[in-house]
Amino acid sequence: MYITEGGGKITYGDEEEIELCEPQSKVWGVFGKIELKVGTYLIVIDGASVVGEIFGSLILVVDSLRFIPLHASGEIDLADEEFVAMIQKLQSDKAFYFSYTFDLTRS
Repeated sequence: MYITEGGGKITYGDEEEIELCEPQSKVWGVFGKIELKVGTYLIVIDGASVVGEIFGSLILVVDSLRFIPLHASGEIDLADEEFVAMIQKLQSDKAFYFSYTFDLTRS
């Protein structure tokens, strides 16, 4: 997945679907979208590590998250920083796992 940030808008798709421009990032996945006091943010999985395997499917742990502002300033607003820090703290406890091919919610 490629995400192109610019002008408060996000364009995503496969490499051949979007015109590549700077800045661009490869991400492990989309963690979610959150609306905070001032802005809305797309949260992407910026880093992940394989921790095991279930029935031939790799299980990964989220190592790092990145908050992409979806508002015009393109920056994390000062009023939102406290909430972003709380989510980053939860993530640092290595409590979030995912798999591309195995449904962890049914295990």
